[in-house]
Amino acid sequence: MALITLLATLAPWLIGTAVVYALVYGLGRADTLQLSDHCMVIGSGAYVGYVVLAAGMIALLTLGLNPFSAVAVAAWSLLTAASVAVIVQRFRLNPLSIRPRGTLIERAITAVGVGWLMTLAAWLGVEVWHNPVMSWDVVLNFGIDAQKQITAALGDEPRLTAGGTHPATVVMILVWSAFWADIGPTHVLGTGPWWVMYAGVVLMTAGLIRQWAQHWGLAVWLTAAIVSAPLIESHTAQGGYADLWVLGGLVAGLCWVLGGHNRTQRLSTMLVGLAVLVSVIGIKNTSVVYALIVMMGVGLGVLLTGRRAVLGYAAIVAIAAAMGMVLIWGIEIDIGPLRAGFSPEDGELRLGNRSGGLAQVTPSEVVWNLWHAWVLASSFGVMFAAALIALPVATVYALITKDRVGTILAVSAWGLIGFLFAAQFSEYFLPAARVVSDTGLSRTSHAVYWITTMAVLATAISAAHRARNRHTTPPAAGASRERSATTPTRPEA
Repeated sequence: MALITLLATLAPWLIGTAVVYALVYGLGRADTLQLSDHCMVIGSGAYVGYVVLAAGMIALLTLGLNPFSAVAVAAWSLLTAASVAVIVQRFRLNPLSIRPRGTLIERAITAVGVGWLMTLAAWLGVEVWHNPVMSWDVVLNFGIDAQKQITAALGDEPRLTAGGTHPATVVMILVWSAFWADIGPTHVLGTGPWWVMYAGVVLMTAGLIRQWAQHWGLAVWLTAAIVSAPLIESHTAQGGYADLWVLGGLVAGLCWVLGGHNRTQRLSTMLVGLAVLVSVIGIKNTSVVYALIVMMGVGLGVLLTGRRAVLGYAAIVAIAAAMGMVLIWGIEIDIGPLRAGFSPEDGELRLGNRSGGLAQVTPSEVVWNLWHAWVLASSFGVMFAAALIALPVATVYALITKDRVGTILAVSAWGLIGFLFAAQFSEYFLPAARVVSDTGLSRTSHAVYWITTMAVLATAISAAHRARNRHTTPPAAGASRERSATTPTRPEA
């Protein structure tokens, strides 16, 4: 049974990896792929695979079909086998060669960092598989929804029951995990899928930083610092919460939006990234806002760093005016998974199936609540506090130098911070964000932590590369040879 559970856990990852390889690089085209490219593909495959799995299960149940029937299991098995074939073909076209670079000390530092990441992942794997921690919210909400869905799926008339408070995506992931573990879902909510998503975030973060920094030692240790945040680790060990999947989807989308600027297939790569960002809408009710903010950040970043940056600033003014109109006249959106609204008459904010009126809170209390949730309660620690302080400088630098990657991340970070600040004035968010609730709003802040930290790192690496180039590269006649660190030449693996 343990082997079956392991195979069922890894199968969606393999499917997702094959899908990303096919979409980004095609099935038969030979590209010059580096280790960082493979890391981003395999990492984003963790998210894409499970979203594809959940979508397929939802489609089958909507049609009145059992996703665990013999025919369905055979189809999943064939799809997994085909995915393995696609992955093998890709590695045949692009054999992976790792040539150690740098001094012996530098290679040792990199090796120790890789060992630390592997140890961290193994430790979390032990927690996930053998000693999962159950949180009350997961057991009493997602767990019950998963149990009802398993019963309905295996009944005489299979039907979709999930998708009440939140979209059905995460419940379907729980259903898959629980069914193959052959025990009640309240005992397996912390099993494989959440560890898979954590491993995906690790690989994507390392691959993306490696493209910027052109040094594996720096990429590995910065990744270790980012993914060692207590909240990310605890959500991996607990399993069941949707927030880690929101983070994984945003990271996967940004990987291809940010990592595709120096590719010959830039447009297709960007489209893949945007499609992944759109899929985040279906993870939980608040992920609608997260996905829209990040996609808006991508658009504004492209405009602000383009030839006519004035269009970007005009877009910012237009967005501010639109927000003012919403505050005055309100808004109502109900399009598929997009369910949101604001009523200025009673100050009611609606996201998904939940709503809340205006809260009696002062701006100073809001700032204190967020600071406590993000930093003082050790949700993300000192690294995030430093990133918050450095973000204004990083934003100005990225705009002045027209660093597209840094600008996209910085604008997205400000949008997420602004949303979480504004949301504190709603009773929907405030009760869980007060200091007495310990980590408070930190449970919804994975994305703002990762994006803010990466924005500062991207611009810092860019500044370092520019400074080095000014001192080591003689100016060419009639042109500058400076390059941004976030759009480097294709480095060796």
